[in-house]
Amino acid sequence: MRWSIVRLIWQREVRDQLRDRRTVFMLVVLPLLLYPGLAMIMLQLMSLFVEQTVTIGVAGHPWVTATRNPPLPPLIDGDRFHPSLATDEDSWKLLRVITGAEEELKAKLQRQEVEAVLVLPKEFVADLESARPAMIRPLLIDRPEATGALPPELASRHAAIVWLNDSDKSQLAYERLRPVLRAWRDQIVKAHGAKYHRPYVIMPLQIRSEQVWGRMFPFLLVMMALTGALYPAIDVCAGEKERGTMETLLISPASRSEIVGGKFLTVWLFSTTTALLNLGSLGFTAWIFGRTLARMNLGATDGVEMPMPGVSAIAWGVAILVPLAAFFSAVCLALAVYARSTKEGQYFLMPLSVATLVLTFLSVVPGAE
Repeated sequence: MRWSIVRLIWQREVRDQLRDRRTVFMLVVLPLLLYPGLAMIMLQLMSLFVEQTVTIGVAGHPWVTATRNPPLPPLIDGDRFHPSLATDEDSWKLLRVITGAEEELKAKLQRQEVEAVLVLPKEFVADLESARPAMIRPLLIDRPEATGALPPELASRHAAIVWLNDSDKSQLAYERLRPVLRAWRDQIVKAHGAKYHRPYVIMPLQIRSEQVWGRMFPFLLVMMALTGALYPAIDVCAGEKERGTMETLLISPASRSEIVGGKFLTVWLFSTTTALLNLGSLGFTAWIFGRTLARMNLGATDGVEMPMPGVSAIAWGVAILVPLAAFFSAVCLALAVYARSTKEGQYFLMPLSVATLVLTFLSVVPGAE
């Protein structure tokens, strides 16, 4: 096999692919526009979502407001938290407060009339008065049944923020409440001196999302490598038969193996490039999206971590992509060469897409290792 002939055929095929505007748009331009476009639409929808007013139910407030010596700083003023606790004026205005007994607020939580419940047990207030270490724990629960009871953890001596696992508004309420509680803690320290150095700890909600990226990136890596190989493979084989240039190429001095080598390198190049562009566009969009959510106070909870893949993980992904794209390029080229037209080539390669999708989808199934 003569490398100079293979390189000549490769360069010719690449030029032909780049002249096809549809191929360039589908494989190069679309990945760069798709993910940022979807992120912009989602951010617009989320900006409308965060402007909604959420309601917090506070159980045990009479114990906080009772006459004490020295008194605790005010927590609630009417149907709002006290203005002195407003660290963000916009978020404070969108945060309503109702007080009541635990059973009453439990019913409102079940009917979704409140988005979260702050439970302040009598023992928690006693700990604050005695300068004993106290704790406010997040309590993430599934939606209670109409006849069910709140979890037994609410009966403990520690305060709790209760919010629903399947409610976006409940999570929004939780994230708006935590700065208010931190401001209240700072006021307690300021009013009562050194013995209240840290009157209570707001335990973070530990949610990590490496599994989200760990499942999404391999899925896209495989599917985009296959997609990047499908269209060029059909075009360099069945497409060339339709254009009537395959016969000219076969009677040239190039051998069959050199022709196959040039076409294979072309498909391999586009498969690798498409997968890299999709991953790069998705990674950049996710990075910008995460920073924007942090500025919108969404996903900014101390214990919620959304780390992006590290440099070593990205390097291994790129290293695995090269043989993966070569494999898909070889399979697609081998199947497409039997097609007599572009339409027939799509029929030949469709089962490959379905089989790959099913096998790849197994990696994102919960519990799969």
